[in-house]
Amino acid sequence: MRASKGPASLVLGIVLLLAVAVARAEPEVRVEGNLDRRQIGVGQEFVYTVSVIANESVNPEEPTIPDLDGLRVTNTSTSSSTSSNMRAGAGGWKIETTQRYDFSFMMVALRAGNLTIPPFALRVNGKLHQTKPVVMSVANQAAPPTGGGGSPFGQGQTPSPEDLLDDPDALFRALLNRRLQAPPAHNDLPTNPNELLFIQTEVDKKEVYEGEQVTVNWYILVRGNLLSLDRTKFPDLKGFWKEIIEEVPALQFSQEVINGQVYRRALLASHALFPIKAGTAIIDEYRIKGRVQVPTSAFGFGRDYSFTKSSDRVPIKVKPLPLEGRPSDFTGAVGLFNVNAQFDNNVVSLNQPMTLRIRFEGTGNAKLIEMPQISWPPGLEMVEMKSESRFFKNGQSFKEFEFILIPRQKGDLAVPTISVSLFNPETHQYYTRTLENVVLKVLDNGGGGALPSARIGERQPEAPRAKTLPAPMTEARAESGLAAALRHPGARALTLLALYGLCFAALGVRAFRVFSGRERRKDLTKLLARRLRKAEAAAGTGDYRATGVEMINLFAEILGDLSGQGGSHQEVEKMLELGPPSLRRQYGEQILRQLGHFQTLAFAPEDMLRTAGNATELDKKVREARSLLTALITIR
Repeated sequence: MRASKGPASLVLGIVLLLAVAVARAEPEVRVEGNLDRRQIGVGQEFVYTVSVIANESVNPEEPTIPDLDGLRVTNTSTSSSTSSNMRAGAGGWKIETTQRYDFSFMMVALRAGNLTIPPFALRVNGKLHQTKPVVMSVANQAAPPTGGGGSPFGQGQTPSPEDLLDDPDALFRALLNRRLQAPPAHNDLPTNPNELLFIQTEVDKKEVYEGEQVTVNWYILVRGNLLSLDRTKFPDLKGFWKEIIEEVPALQFSQEVINGQVYRRALLASHALFPIKAGTAIIDEYRIKGRVQVPTSAFGFGRDYSFTKSSDRVPIKVKPLPLEGRPSDFTGAVGLFNVNAQFDNNVVSLNQPMTLRIRFEGTGNAKLIEMPQISWPPGLEMVEMKSESRFFKNGQSFKEFEFILIPRQKGDLAVPTISVSLFNPETHQYYTRTLENVVLKVLDNGGGGALPSARIGERQPEAPRAKTLPAPMTEARAESGLAAALRHPGARALTLLALYGLCFAALGVRAFRVFSGRERRKDLTKLLARRLRKAEAAAGTGDYRATGVEMINLFAEILGDLSGQGGSHQEVEKMLELGPPSLRRQYGEQILRQLGHFQTLAFAPEDMLRTAGNATELDKKVREARSLLTALITIR
């Protein structure tokens, strides 16, 4: 009996030990959902995080986003971390390790009320888990940030220009809230449930004024595994001034549920567009070619297919700027801008140069802003004006004008009031920014080292160098030397050797020219001359549009050659970075300034270029560009 019970007891013990081992091998997993805050306002963003916490390494899948009522996911991110702690137990001290995986979902509230975030479901090591529902309170008015200092402009309130001067940050906050609240004016979505690849176009406005900003985003939507992607056609965007907000070199996907189907979505490009003239402007298609591997339920991914897809063509209705109520000093700025002025110092020396900077900054295309005529007082001489402008990735821009002034009389000198009018497309009205007059105190410090205005910003010409020419060789001497050589024994052999030597020398010179860059400079010189002839001809007739286009193309081709990138679809900043170091260091500011002027000529709305057809001024700008481009083609 004992013998028969022994094996049975042994088998039972082994089974029990295996059961305990399996039970201990199963990781302890906890899944929870957390909000960064539970009280927000309509249009405000918040973060909901799904956390997976386990006592050992696990393999969690991405959570499935449920149907959200009154909420929209705007961005996603993931992170993971590991922590270890020493804990005392019955068997002594031991190390406990905790693995944490966080899936964060940035959302925006679309309406007021008590909104519920339903459970998010995900699988961890094949086992299904889900979070608990969370209720949050959404008020009509945006709540201030946790740290205080919230915006005084709530839901549906548009700050006045005076308010923006008092609180410059309010402009950005108000525009951000408005962008989040309002759905896109055009947002095409796939309707075929079997569609594996789709190009989505999102446009914030379809009816605008001349010069008003339209923001367009192109997204790729894919179901399955994207194996390859080729952008076969960038939009031409004729009829618009274009500023690149983002052109994505590497796609970053997030998950989105559309019509019950789960897509992976990534931004392709984002542009700020400014229509040139009234009428209908077309945002043309963005075309791509891609290979997608089809998902299967049983074995992951199956065969792959190639697709060529194009985005929608979106018409934009462009309204002319109203003539009624247009101020005489309106120069074309459309948008919401702050303006400020700054002197180097309010106490200056007689006959010494000083600087006045006037800066416009806000939403819209500040590059189109031109200063009105300023009546400087007799005792203040303006000797030079230059400007700098830039468009930022957040959709804002600035333009700064810099005036070099010289006070010519001592005492108190009043700088006149400067008034600039702009157009607000939100209120459909013109508004005015006024820079109050400033009184300068001009001191006579002896006038030592005073510069006349003619010398400001000019270089003194170099004295011409005397040229020395070699004495010409007469024909008789040349003939006598050749005849003597031919009479020498072996002259023919020497002549052949000389010819071979000349051939090798010519080849060596050719190789030197190619490898030293002289051949490239020769080609660029021909290109420069050919393009400049067209630009000068257009400038001579006052055709500022053609002049601007020719000069933009010329800058693009030369910068593209210097950077090795080609000029088409490349940002100027990128070409400056990839070119020789001296390109940006010595010429970067001049390139951006001159190119900005020709962009204005080519693409600015008609009504904003009242004096653009001045042939003398056009010719001057082309000559300045000739000097700059001639210097650029000598860079190695």
